[in-house]
Amino acid sequence: MNTFNKYRDTIENQTKTAAVVEVQNIYQHGKAKEQIQRLLLEKKEQTIAFYHWGLLSLFYCFYYLASSLFIEAEIRKSY
Repeated sequence: MNTFNKYRDTIENQTKTAAVVEVQNIYQHGKAKEQIQRLLLEKKEQTIAFYHWGLLSLFYCFYYLASSLFIEAEIRKSY
């Protein structure tokens, strides 16, 4: 009977250990998935910010060009 109890306890301990390892793996996978989602969101935000800066720069260039052409036209009118 003592041998059976030791065998049963060994099987229970192995089962509990396997369950704990499985739960830890699931938890780590969940954490990795959250980190990947966070990194993808950060990349998306950086891309959006890059496009905004690009559009602002482009707008500024057109504004500067239009201002220069307008000033040049006004100077030519005055002559």
